[in-house]
Amino acid sequence: MQRLPHRTIKPTIIVASALICLVATTKTFANSGSVGIFQPGLVIAFLLVIITGLTLWLIKTRHQFLDMKQKLEQSITRRTSTLSQANSELTHKISQHEESEALLAATRNYYRSILNSLPAMIIGIDEQRAVTLWNSSAKTTTGIETKAALQQSVFKLIPGLLLYEQQITNAIDNELPTIAEEIGFLLADQKCFVDLSIHPLPEADTGAVILINDVSNRVEVEQLMVQNEKLLSLGEMAAGLAHEINNPLSAVLNNLQNLQRRTSLELPQNQTAATITGIDLNNLQDYFAERQIGQFFLGAREAAERAASIVNNILKFAHSGQAAKGPEPINPLIKDVVELENKARFAAHTSDQFEHKMFVQLNAEQDICECSPPEIQQVVLNLIRNALQACESANINAEINIKTFNQAGAICIEVSDNGPGISAQNLTNVFDPFFTTKGVGEGTGLGLSVSYLIITEHHNGTIEVDSTEGVGTAFTVKLPLMS
Repeated sequence: MQRLPHRTIKPTIIVASALICLVATTKTFANSGSVGIFQPGLVIAFLLVIITGLTLWLIKTRHQFLDMKQKLEQSITRRTSTLSQANSELTHKISQHEESEALLAATRNYYRSILNSLPAMIIGIDEQRAVTLWNSSAKTTTGIETKAALQQSVFKLIPGLLLYEQQITNAIDNELPTIAEEIGFLLADQKCFVDLSIHPLPEADTGAVILINDVSNRVEVEQLMVQNEKLLSLGEMAAGLAHEINNPLSAVLNNLQNLQRRTSLELPQNQTAATITGIDLNNLQDYFAERQIGQFFLGAREAAERAASIVNNILKFAHSGQAAKGPEPINPLIKDVVELENKARFAAHTSDQFEHKMFVQLNAEQDICECSPPEIQQVVLNLIRNALQACESANINAEINIKTFNQAGAICIEVSDNGPGISAQNLTNVFDPFFTTKGVGEGTGLGLSVSYLIITEHHNGTIEVDSTEGVGTAFTVKLPLMS
């Protein structure tokens, strides 16, 4: 038999009791035959049944309500727990997202800093050759701000890249990188040397990155190193070559001198030999004069002496730099050189043809260097004479400025002129051995080479040239000061 739930036992008992009472009352009144009394009792019984039913319904409803309340509270508790857990997870994910964004921003700033700190120009382009990346070096070199450069044609911003349009196309379409080193390039309207790299961006599936690194200074240093190698190689050859040339040259000079002596009328031995051989020396001298043989002798002697001078210059060029050096003031040395050159020009009557002027400004307050005074004077004298000769060749009255000044722990000696200048083609060769723009017989091409060797090899200094055609030329010598 199924047991009733505990909560329904009391209402059932009450209903059952009420029904029993109603039946008993009805039976009693029926047996007694009293109808008038039966009707109120019956009404009361019915009321009791109704009240009991209502009571049972209310009790049941209350229990249902309590059950619903309990279930609702449990559901709310579960939902609150679930919502709290979801909220916690959401908060955690938001925190992770914020951390990821911060890390992404830091990474972006880090890579941007790397790109902007590199000295090379880094330019990103898309398939239409429009700029997508423009680092600080590109902005500094071209003077074009990043915002203004983005989405602009790279050929418009850097016209020099037009020569490499095919390479850029190959990099984007065929993923073929291009690397060119030390190429002549027009960058910001200036001629320079650059290393150019064009690389595809296969992972981005579009575009390329272009690297332009200005290596003009490196090329200049390499050219100087080549120049040094040339000078050193020639120096090694010069000593032996000079001695080899000197021996036959000395013989030529001696023979020319002997020829002049043995045909002279002043030596008694010549008269004796002429009498024995039946030759009249006076007639011989007349013959020499008529045929200008004396001029040939003189020309041969001058040519031999000039060859000796060239050999002497080669020996100077091959000088090992072991000349005595010591702490010497530079300003007095230059002053002495200028006075010497003025006296030499006055003695040669050069001032009769030209009105040259030399302006001296010895403004260097510190001028003590470890140097060889004769070598420094030789360099300055070479520069002054080159300037004078350049002006005279162009029929110009020279105005030569000789200055000294201090710069970055060095004394600078500048010799500038108002001459015709040096062409860009010749400017890179002025320090090459035997290079000269003078006519045949007017220069050996060793003056500047010797000067270069003296300054760079013997005194650890530098010598530079700056020239503009039709304006003039300036040579600047830098010597380290003694600490």
